[in-house]
Amino acid sequence: MTSTTVNDPAATPAPRWTWHESPVASTSTREWRMALLVAASSGLLVLTALGRLGWPLGQGILLLIAAIVAPLLLTVAVRAAIGPQVSLAMPWAAWFLTCLGLVTGFRLAPGSFITTMLWLGLAITAFVVSALFTSRWHPRVSRLHATAIAALGLALMALPLVPSLSYAVGEVRAWIQLGPFTAQPVEFARPLIVISVALLALSTASSFRKATKQTIAITAVPLFAAGLLALYLDDLGPALAIFAGGATIITLCLPKMRYALWLAGAGAVLLGLVYLVSGKVRDRVSEIWEPVLPDGSIRQNGMAQMALSRGGWFGSGFNRGNPTVVPVVESDYVLAGIGEERGYATLLVIVALFLVISLAGWYSALRARTLAMRLITAGLTAMFSIQAAYVILGNLGVVPMTGMVTPFLSKGGSALIGMWFTIGLIAGAGSRAVNLNAPRSERDLTRRIARVTPGIPAFWVLVVAGTVIATAVVDPLPASQFGSFVPLDKRSDLLARDGQLLASTTHDASGTSRIVHGVAGMTDDNQRLISVVDNRIQEWPNCGSWWRLMLDLDCPPQPAVSSLSPTVQAAARDALGGVSGDVVVLDTATSSVLAAYSSPDPSGRWGNGHPALAADSAPGSTYKIITAAAVLDAGLDGETEVRSEYTPPDGFGTVHNHDLGPAGGSLEEALAESSNTAFAELAIEIGADRIRGMTEAMSGWDNDGTTFASRPVALGGLGDPDAIARTGFGQQDVRATPLAMAHAAAIVATGGTSSPPRSIVGACRGDRYAPTDAPARERVIAPEAAQRIREGMELSVTSGNVPALQGLTEDIAAKTGTAENSNGLYDGWIVAIAPVEGSNIVVAVRVLADTATGTDRGGASSAGPVAAAVLRAAIADRGTSINPCAGN
Repeated sequence: MTSTTVNDPAATPAPRWTWHESPVASTSTREWRMALLVAASSGLLVLTALGRLGWPLGQGILLLIAAIVAPLLLTVAVRAAIGPQVSLAMPWAAWFLTCLGLVTGFRLAPGSFITTMLWLGLAITAFVVSALFTSRWHPRVSRLHATAIAALGLALMALPLVPSLSYAVGEVRAWIQLGPFTAQPVEFARPLIVISVALLALSTASSFRKATKQTIAITAVPLFAAGLLALYLDDLGPALAIFAGGATIITLCLPKMRYALWLAGAGAVLLGLVYLVSGKVRDRVSEIWEPVLPDGSIRQNGMAQMALSRGGWFGSGFNRGNPTVVPVVESDYVLAGIGEERGYATLLVIVALFLVISLAGWYSALRARTLAMRLITAGLTAMFSIQAAYVILGNLGVVPMTGMVTPFLSKGGSALIGMWFTIGLIAGAGSRAVNLNAPRSERDLTRRIARVTPGIPAFWVLVVAGTVIATAVVDPLPASQFGSFVPLDKRSDLLARDGQLLASTTHDASGTSRIVHGVAGMTDDNQRLISVVDNRIQEWPNCGSWWRLMLDLDCPPQPAVSSLSPTVQAAARDALGGVSGDVVVLDTATSSVLAAYSSPDPSGRWGNGHPALAADSAPGSTYKIITAAAVLDAGLDGETEVRSEYTPPDGFGTVHNHDLGPAGGSLEEALAESSNTAFAELAIEIGADRIRGMTEAMSGWDNDGTTFASRPVALGGLGDPDAIARTGFGQQDVRATPLAMAHAAAIVATGGTSSPPRSIVGACRGDRYAPTDAPARERVIAPEAAQRIREGMELSVTSGNVPALQGLTEDIAAKTGTAENSNGLYDGWIVAIAPVEGSNIVVAVRVLADTATGTDRGGASSAGPVAAAVLRAAIADRGTSINPCAGN
């Protein structure tokens, strides 16, 4: 008899639920390779810093060995002592960040080597101990247990309130002092408070995902208590991280999404209240919108942005920058310091390492054996991730800084120990095999965590994208307001536009020194012009290879090419012929200064710097081009009555034209005739504010490492009609340098656009000349307005008012001026443009009255011939093509 077997459905085992498998769950050859890679990277990082920091050989060798050996020892110890499933990626990434933080800390705020090693040893010990603890911990889910842990965390936060322990750093009172050591107890309080929130959430709700509004309110009590303490201690950064962890836990427990919206609304209201209550918070928010104050002072956020802009993609080179000008750069703004010397590329590596730690934390939450441990691990991971993301965005000027440290990178022993302690708690929770036959509630939570996990990379991508967008939208600050100092032996040689050597570094028995070489037109006092440009080199590290900077290898500097032309400089000297005066020549095609010559003067005129760049005096009628621009910008056509005198309404002084005859009519005619009455009347019509605003716009610019320093035209007081009227034609208290007036004329020449006058226009790459891009042009006045002003200046020449310029080129425009000086004598001025169309040469000349003989100077008679000779030389010089780097 053949027997048949009937399959009993009840006897068939039910399929077991499996959890989300982590790619970092098992020990493998791949992990050992990763450990070796981290060890090699950490060792290389330390090795590149040894020479730059000048450490003693013994200390350097010890730290190098530690950087290489520690990740390998961690690999063995973590898996053997803690559990076979523990993530190794987390401690490896944390170790690499710690090495970067240590070498950066020694660079930014040198401290005791022994003390630093002590903190590092304690941090690794804290990681191992906390990981061992959570790998074996089965927390009791009870309100009493949760309350006790919350009380312990809040007590740690409140320790700075104990008078015998309290220690303040600046305005922050969140520190304690024990003998020679200081610490922030909040670093250890934060994980305890987050743990208490998780246990409260589970003990308050009848079962997982059955939370109510009452449950949320009870669970949030430790969060609000921590917030109040942080507000009182004036240290809101840690509270933000605690809230992030607690809110994540509560959100994972919520049964309905509308509760999450309610929680988000409550958080927004709380943030609004903090903003209203805390002046410090309001000040930090205002830094985002106004990093530079109206008085020119730069705030912390602004200094950090300038440090980052100096670094660019690959940085200025380790120990070659000057990040220490950024306040608290060793703690709050450590990423700005790293960015300046190691570049945005290193910041992206840091973001990637934080991503690794965040992902490993969520995988640990998936592997945790109990519902409580999964919830705790998710909360701690969220606390760490939000803190890391927030400080990155804060350093990049996207969000206001709150005082949170950058994990593993900021200087401070308690912060370092607290971070390793926190990731130890996270790593230990996922170190054992998961219970596959978990209750339904645990499986629900695991599914929620598994759904969140793929969003972690997206979260960090958004951090990077937000940074890129903000950087593209927000106008960058001038990079060299606090220029990076380049050591003397790394300074580039400075070449003239034609390749002549202007400045170089020499080495002899007496040491290293910088030599300035005199060339045509730059001897005697004018050698100082070379020094003015050469000083910009120390703010402009010029390495021939970006990869050398990135790898921090020795970087031989390549010569920098200045804008100065010895030919044009000598032409200015010869044209003045020993008469006291100044000449500035601009090339609008390259936004550069071809010459800035000032006659030698024993009377002390050079006392405040190069006179053509820094000595201001009344510019006379040349200032009328600025008044004309303000008139047209106000929407007026500039038409005035032809008259010989004008008295402003409510004024007392009468304005006359220079020849006491009638003048006026159209704006172009008034410019050609240099009508004082017309421009006095027009100045009264537009008012003081428009005059002042246009003066600042046309005569000033943003300084950076390649431009001459800006010294805008000064106007003095404009409180009465007589002052406004006289200012309109360049007298009263108007004071200008030839460089400022040349810049104003260049705006007219280029159709109303402004570009800072550069002193450095390129660099040599061997014998190849590599020009740098001119600064972007910004529109100051409308093209139609610039056209009308040029036509008026052209009419001045074609009418025969400047005989020396007639026939120089097919089209030339000029505005002369004769200005009374403090001695009652008259100086002669002229600004000229040639050719009018296309790329232009702009010249500003000031010829000073001879006080010894009482001789006046005129704009057309004295300054005109000088401008003609210089323009002729500059146009000819621009037509020659010379490679300044040939033979380098």
